[in-house]
Amino acid sequence: MVSWERMDATSLLTLAASTPTRPPVGPLPGLLIAAGLMIILFIAMRKVQQRIAARTQQEMSPRERIEAIRTQAAERDSAEAVMAEMHDLARELAAQLEARAARLERLIRDADERLVRLEATDAAPRTPQRSPAAPLADPLHTRVYELADRGLPTVEIAREIDRPTGQVELILALRRTG
Repeated sequence: MVSWERMDATSLLTLAASTPTRPPVGPLPGLLIAAGLMIILFIAMRKVQQRIAARTQQEMSPRERIEAIRTQAAERDSAEAVMAEMHDLARELAAQLEARAARLERLIRDADERLVRLEATDAAPRTPQRSPAAPLADPLHTRVYELADRGLPTVEIAREIDRPTGQVELILALRRTG
């Protein structure tokens, strides 16, 4: 045993350094205490609610109790009816969506078939249909039509005849309409 009367400052420092220290305490114990208190409070509130509900039922007459039970049953039945209606509505909507999807698929298929037919008619060589009685009005138009029939694009036709591209496009557009 160490006598406190004979200790000097160095001895006290040596003793303090050799004394085990407590590890630092984190927030965990405080959190555990708070959680325990919350659980106890929740249980107490629940008990109070149960007692209040039991008192109200004891204060109710048998007729009032029966009416309360009927009200609860009606509410449950109405909720089940609403859910059944929602289920039926969901089935109807699903059927309508399926019908529309099938119709869209048919329309897409028809459009694809028409596109193939249209591309086939576009790929066929075209011969300009001229009426023998109607003479060509302008030799420039005749030249543009000949170059277009050879498959030249409008830019090259414009270079060939030394005219603006817009004029060539206009001449070709008149040919399509007339």
